[in-house]
Amino acid sequence: MSKLVTCDSCQGLGVPHIMGFDKGSQLCPKCGGKRKIPEEEHSQYKPPSSGHHPKKTGASCFPETTNILVRNGYIAISELNKGDEILSMCKQGKFQLRKISHIKKHLAQSIMIISTDGIEIKVTGSHSIQTQYGTQKVSSLQIGDKVAQVSNNKIQYKRITRIQIIKSPYVVYNLIVEKDYTFIPECCVAQSFTYFRKLRVFYHEGIRLLKKVSNFRLEERGVQNKL
Repeated sequence: MSKLVTCDSCQGLGVPHIMGFDKGSQLCPKCGGKRKIPEEEHSQYKPPSSGHHPKKTGASCFPETTNILVRNGYIAISELNKGDEILSMCKQGKFQLRKISHIKKHLAQSIMIISTDGIEIKVTGSHSIQTQYGTQKVSSLQIGDKVAQVSNNKIQYKRITRIQIIKSPYVVYNLIVEKDYTFIPECCVAQSFTYFRKLRVFYHEGIRLLKKVSNFRLEERGVQNKL
């Protein structure tokens, strides 16, 4: 008879799930983990509510512990909320405070670790970051390439010294940032979009403009009603 236990490979990453172990089978159907938590610990396990299950995907994102540059330093990406202001790099290379319009949460099956002189960037291979050649997808980077790093509101390009691929499930986040659609994770410059960037920027800017017009009309009606 199958026993319901939790897979500690997934639980250690903050994304536990219930699974059944048949006779002789100890493979987790979601992450491939081969170990299981002692049965007595299972009684203390409470699965997360349905609204908090991250989606299993290959989306472009950063792990939940990634630090994002804000006005007065850095804050973990998992602690940010819609409407918060973070630093964004505009086309002229200057840095501006921009609001987060959306936060996407997913479950990635692997991440890459890009090491340079002084920092380590953990990110999914499908995300795009700024390099010496412009915006590039992380999976296309090679040792010796240079990636942009932010220091004292200035861009420097640091050489990649090591690249690793970690095949393990990670809870990851992506930020959709208004106007410039860039943000600064762990000193690098990341794009909010990798695929169909221009089209998606056009769409989100259109939505932002419609909301702005709608709010203006509501304020205008409020003034008229007072008169």
